[in-house]
Order: sequence, then C-alpha cells, then structure tokens
Amino acid sequence: MDHARLRDGLLRPSRTHLAEARELLAESTAPDTVWRTLMGHDPRRTFLHGSRCTKCRGGGTEGGYHDSDLTEWGPDAWTCGRCRATGLDPSSPTLPEAAEQHVLTIATAPEAARQAEENAWRIATILEPWGVPHPERLVWRAAGRTYLPGLPDPFQPTVNLLFFTHWKADLDSVGKEFLKFFEGSPTHLNPHHHARNQLAWETAAQRGYTVPEKIVHYNGEKDMSTHPLVGRPFSELPNPYTPLLDIWRLGFVFEGITKGVIQLYAAK
Repeated sequence: MDHARLRDGLLRPSRTHLAEARELLAESTAPDTVWRTLMGHDPRRTFLHGSRCTKCRGGGTEGGYHDSDLTEWGPDAWTCGRCRATGLDPSSPTLPEAAEQHVLTIATAPEAARQAEENAWRIATILEPWGVPHPERLVWRAAGRTYLPGLPDPFQPTVNLLFFTHWKADLDSVGKEFLKFFEGSPTHLNPHHHARNQLAWETAAQRGYTVPEKIVHYNGEKDMSTHPLVGRPFSELPNPYTPLLDIWRLGFVFEGITKGVIQLYAAK
C-alpha cells in the first residue's frame, strides 16, 4: 500500500465528468437523471438528503470549555451530540433519487465511485462471518462532514483487542510509523488507524496467528469459544482493511454499516 498516495487522495476523488454534469444540470436535466447517465442504476443504492443540524448550525461541533477550571473556551470544543458531529439534522430523509449535491460530488467521479461501492460490498461480505449482518442497501451522503468513520461492531472492538491488547507485545508497535504520512490531515478522519490495522492483520497472517478461544484484555478475558471463526488462521481470512483503505484512496469514505445499511460519504 502506497500510504503517501492514500494520504493525498483523502476526500479528493478524481471528478473527471464534472464539466459534463454541470452542463446537463444547466440544461435543467433532473439530478437523478444525470446521476443515472453517469453512474447507472443499482436498486440497492439510496441517498441521504441532508439538512443542517439546528443545534450546531451545520458545523458538527459546539462551543465549550477545554479544561475543568472553565477558563479555556473554545468555539468547537465539543462534538455536537444531536448530529454526532456530522452537521446534519438526524431526521434528514434517505430517498432513492439523487440530488444535485450527490451528482456533483459523487457521479462526477463515476469510475472511482463505482469502485468504492464494490469495495464497500466486499467489506460487508468479509465482515459477515465476524457477526456483522449483511446489509441490504447502500446510502450515499454528500453533505455535512464525517467523524471518525470505521468498521462496525462487533468486528472492530474484537480486532482491536486482539491486535493491541491480546497480542500487544508483538503487534503494538506495528504500523506506528504510518502516522507521519497523515500529519496535517483533518482530526476527524482516521485512515492512519485503518492503515495500521491493515498491516497488523498482514503481520498476524505471516506469523501464523489464529482466532483464539479467549482474548486477554486489561479487565479479564473475552470468551470467543462459540465464535464461528475460532481456530481459523488469519492467513485464511480476508483482510477487510485492504478494501477499506482503497475507498479512502479513491477519495471517498466508508462510514460503517448501521441497521443493514452501508454508509458511504463524499466531501464537497
């Protein structure tokens, strides 16, 4: 993985069809028609039509004090609890038709967007044996901002315990050098963690590690004896962080899987 290329691609998809999309929209072509012209139709694909959060006014953060002495006030000290730092009203609808914002931020990079979708569905398939129900739909969001996206429960907490607590002595230092590639990246993005986990997975596979019956952690043990993957070597398990990093590299964000829906994000 070229991590410099990954860093440079963050939130910057190659919008090769921007002029074409603007021309069609200027001719009063319906946004969803323009979308289908550039991206085709997938019945599993939907779109979040976001409106600004009234609490943080779309910023995703709120003012507050940084310290317990209440002396250091910051205009963006806390993430907004109402919108979970996205800046969007939680009641924003999800619809089957694309809006203009989806066309301009996603469909103008059709090759990259289709690859991102393919990678997202691949991630969903990989995570299913780990206990993540396979989603039925995919929703694109092209408004607001993303905040600490990643892979869903119960997969992510389990893998983090394995890599950085259970196997801490062997894997804790793996990938820490990746942090230098992402200096200056927005603090609400975390591709460096995903890059580190990708390498930790590869390292576990190379060393012949298997999914254990018990995961030792700071507060005892996590019982894995009934998990369907117990005893399976990591070398036989597909690495979900590889397609996840590819989505980052393409300029989009895999935000997670929630209630049977894959969530993908595109920045303006």
